Amino acid sequence: MKRKLYYIMSVILLFTLIVPLSSVQAYTGGLANGKIAVIYNSELGPEINRTTLMTDNNENTSFLLKAGQYLEIDLESDYNISAFQIKADDSGSNGMYLSFHDSNKALIWTRIGTHGGWAYPNGADGTFKTITDRNETMHNVRYVKFVSTKDVNISELDVFDTFTPPSEPNPEPEPQPNGDRAILVITVTTGLEREYDLPMADVNAFLNWYDLRDTGLGPAKFAINKYNNNKGPFNKRTDYVIFDKILHFEVNEYSL
Repeated sequence: MKRKLYYIMSVILLFTLIVPLSSVQAYTGGLANGKIAVIYNSELGPEINRTTLMTDNNENTSFLLKAGQYLEIDLESDYNISAFQIKADDSGSNGMYLSFHDSNKALIWTRIGTHGGWAYPNGADGTFKTITDRNETMHNVRYVKFVSTKDVNISELDVFDTFTPPSEPNPEPEPQPNGDRAILVITVTTGLEREYDLPMADVNAFLNWYDLRDTGLGPAKFAINKYNNNKGPFNKRTDYVIFDKILHFEVNEYSL
């Protein structure tokens, strides 16, 4: 009888140890796995904390990131990032931003010109997300940053250098835009108009920067490459647009 009771108790103990572990979703294989996340009071503010609660492969642990605080993870080497995964309880926040930076902590832009970050208008549910809907890659990423306009509990955060999305039966190739351009006209507060003939990639980059800055996040200025327009003797000409000086802008698309 004692031996039978001992056997039953052993099975119950083993069951209680196995079940909780199997119910935890693991974020294995990621580049941020086990890395330390440094918390800053603001974008340029002092360091206030360090934690691994969102890189420990355990959704049962979390870190409360206050509104406006920046989370930064050093991947300790340069990587080409193609996908990411975030699990966060944002309590309805619509202002969470993940961004990718090089070894000098400069913001990286993708080849199609979208902003080097990803907005979560409806929260972060922990599912895999590719960098863009075209499955492109962020090159030479060293630092990953995260910020929210509201308090957010982050359970897990990871990025990946390779990711193969689930295949669909008989997929039809999507048409790719070719040669699309636009005239971007920016009116500043002095009434002066600045006109730029740009590829749509650069225009989309400007729009994404403007939307991000409008939330109070991101750099205050935006660099516009003037390409060969009135280049003269210079190797490259760049205009810097200040957010607070923009009164109005319009985009006039055309195709070659």
